[in-house]
Amino acid sequence: MIMFFWDSNNDLINYRYLVAELFTLLFSCFDRMLDSVLSISLSFQRFIYPKVNVHYFDLYCFLFIFSIVSTFVTHKILNYLPEKYFDEKNININKGYCFIFYILIGSFIVFLFNNLLVIILFFGFLNLVVPLFIIDFKTGYLPDILTYPLLWLGLLYQVWMPYGNVVSAIYAVILSFTMMVVITTLIEKIKKRPQMGRGDFKLIAACAAWLGILQLPYFLGLAAFLGLIQYGIEYLKLKNKQVVSIPFGPAIILSASLWLYLFNVNNILI
Repeated sequence: MIMFFWDSNNDLINYRYLVAELFTLLFSCFDRMLDSVLSISLSFQRFIYPKVNVHYFDLYCFLFIFSIVSTFVTHKILNYLPEKYFDEKNININKGYCFIFYILIGSFIVFLFNNLLVIILFFGFLNLVVPLFIIDFKTGYLPDILTYPLLWLGLLYQVWMPYGNVVSAIYAVILSFTMMVVITTLIEKIKKRPQMGRGDFKLIAACAAWLGILQLPYFLGLAAFLGLIQYGIEYLKLKNKQVVSIPFGPAIILSASLWLYLFNVNNILI
């Protein structure tokens, strides 16, 4: 039942709670409605107890459809955003490899998380970070049109998940963005040259919304470590020549994806 939280002092409706309750109700109904079709709970029983006679046809259809949609979305984004926003050439990818990637990652997600809402949120996360990863790796840009939805979806993830904490997510967004701006600005003042693109700040803040403030040090530490590895590879490829810059977005995305996965696995095991 949707509850209205009324502020007697200001006579205003607290829309945050209203929206949260509304979306929780809708997804709860949607989860119950599709539970019999997807048979995810039974699939888990089959995975744990092989003797249980369960058909995987519906589960395979679910994965197949989501992977096709994800491949189509990724292909369209990469063929539209670079030229539209950065005057760069459109990025062409092999649709077959992209489809296989989404099938493999989607299989892990579906069989690990026995919750339709979690699966949908993770596929939404993938459909945003995969294009961001490729665009930054190929062009060095991180489009706001993908970064901002990633941030807002992360906040919704914190609202909808049973163990989510939207307050921690908001603190993580503010702290990570502010900290990166201050540190980078100080380094730029000392070295007299740019150090990090502002798109990286926004991507870090967006990923922080998914992870919360407690995981922020681990997320940033791993991202920095992966960035150093990437820098070392570029240094060796250029045969000891000076590396001017590297795209930091891939390291940020890999770090955020790993810690988000580990956090959810930990909550499932507990």
